[in-house]
Amino acid sequence: MNFLKNILSSCLGTIVAIFVVVGIFSVIGSMAMMSSDDKASTGILRIRLDEYIPELTDNIETQAFTLESTPKNLGLQRVKDLIEYAKTDDKIKAMALEVSNPANGGATLLDVLASINSFKESGKPVVSYIESSSQNGYMINSAADHVIINPNGEIAMRGYGVMIPFVKDAAQKLGVDFKIFYAGNFKSATEPLRRTDMSPENKTQTREFLNENLSILKRVLADNRKLNSIAIDKIMNELSGRSAKHAKEAGLVDAIGYRDEYFDYLSQKTGFEADDLPFVDLGDYDDKVTLSKKGSFSNKVAVVYLEGDVMDGTKQKGVISDAKYLNIFQKIRNDDKIKAVVLRVNSGGGSAYSSDLIWHEIELIKKAGKPVVASFGDYAASGGYYLACGADQIFAQPNTLTGSIGVFSILLKTKELMNEKLGIQFDTVKTHDNTVFLSSNYDLSSKEEQYMTEMTQDVYNQFIGKVAKGRKLPVSEVEGIAQGRVWTGNKALQIGLVDSLGNLQDAIVSAAKMADVEDYRISEYPYIKKEFWQELLEGFAAAEDAESRITAWLKVNAPGTTSTLKALKTITTCNGVQAKLPFILTE
Repeated sequence: MNFLKNILSSCLGTIVAIFVVVGIFSVIGSMAMMSSDDKASTGILRIRLDEYIPELTDNIETQAFTLESTPKNLGLQRVKDLIEYAKTDDKIKAMALEVSNPANGGATLLDVLASINSFKESGKPVVSYIESSSQNGYMINSAADHVIINPNGEIAMRGYGVMIPFVKDAAQKLGVDFKIFYAGNFKSATEPLRRTDMSPENKTQTREFLNENLSILKRVLADNRKLNSIAIDKIMNELSGRSAKHAKEAGLVDAIGYRDEYFDYLSQKTGFEADDLPFVDLGDYDDKVTLSKKGSFSNKVAVVYLEGDVMDGTKQKGVISDAKYLNIFQKIRNDDKIKAVVLRVNSGGGSAYSSDLIWHEIELIKKAGKPVVASFGDYAASGGYYLACGADQIFAQPNTLTGSIGVFSILLKTKELMNEKLGIQFDTVKTHDNTVFLSSNYDLSSKEEQYMTEMTQDVYNQFIGKVAKGRKLPVSEVEGIAQGRVWTGNKALQIGLVDSLGNLQDAIVSAAKMADVEDYRISEYPYIKKEFWQELLEGFAAAEDAESRITAWLKVNAPGTTSTLKALKTITTCNGVQAKLPFILTE
């Protein structure tokens, strides 16, 4: 009995101690928050874009738990709303752009850039300071009225490129083989596992996408810096951004100066003291600014954010899955106050199974008489396009990556690794011919290979049929533009995969118009609720994961490798038929 009492006392003491510690951190956090609020009341809005901008605030996969403060991941629409609010906020006197290497793709950055240009219409000064800037970072920085670069600064104006690691030979040396089945000549997501170089088809589609990004960058710099196409090509070929001196000579910046000189310039423009400039970062501004929702409660437009990989079964943040989204769409369908639906898609695809289930739920919403409009972000490719292809209207950005109408299946085979490298043998007893054909330790028979080929082709044909139905195109025409080929938003508009170029707000306006409602309120899904204990436990679990620790180290010490490793992991551990984007963009 005393033993049980001691156990209960210890547990109670531990729980109380945890609450005390949490309470202390909460008090400290609230004190810091009050301090930041006071400073955020007036000053210079600073844009850095260091953190990834999800479509919906904090809709990102759970990270390893740490006692260090983690920044809020503001959603794209929230970022745009804050910048727009600052335009007329008398307490915000100027904007400072200090963008180094933004984590998002070009479509997201174009949306942010449009908001910055809107802010400039207020007449408030916009100043940029560059210490080190990527190409996409410079695209944002170039919007400033005055661009200053550190004497030791650089701008990585090198052009766009894609670098793909191929692991086929390495896998063979380890005794690992990949049995790959794919539909679509351009469906190149599995090329790193089955080739040692890029196929001609993949090079063609990749070059088109890179050229589209380059064209957009040139248009932006022509507007912001008055640089023509020939001058920009020369800058890239001669690496004119490699030093502050060369950057100024090439017209990329207006002045060279240390940070204190940058502060002096801001002081002159705003009247604030140079040694105590009241910078207001977006996160602090978000804490200060409350934007009330407007519109009728009886007329709602549901905005459903579908971002991340398409997966089966999971309910975690930052991914798309049947387990999470089917219930959301069912609630939307049965809610009489919701008159229209907007799908905000930012996904390179994944599970064909979940993509199809979500597509079906969207069809049911349409049958219920509610118009559905899709808005594409950086990506809406393969499974990301599949789930949205039935929308009544589709918007994309010029540099959105979309299409990739194709699928693949992968079976990992480790017989040689087990038998010859490790000396592990397998034997089996089975009741039927195909009982163990999915096992990694047995070779496929010709009959089993035929089955896998047919299964993959069936899913591909289903994909094409649904695109043809949704886009009101002949199947033969869809087959011609499918084949797993990736298209830019501009090109997708020309071939009928999207209807218009525009952003999320354009899609919302269109959906409301189709539903014939003028006074309406926006409802956002999924609802991101921060449960402390859930976050704590998930974070500790992630911290115990060796992969999480390695990934965290790579993010700091070799940032260019993390996206590559994630992509390889995705295609080598996937289950079932996949509809997945084929490559990674680098600068």
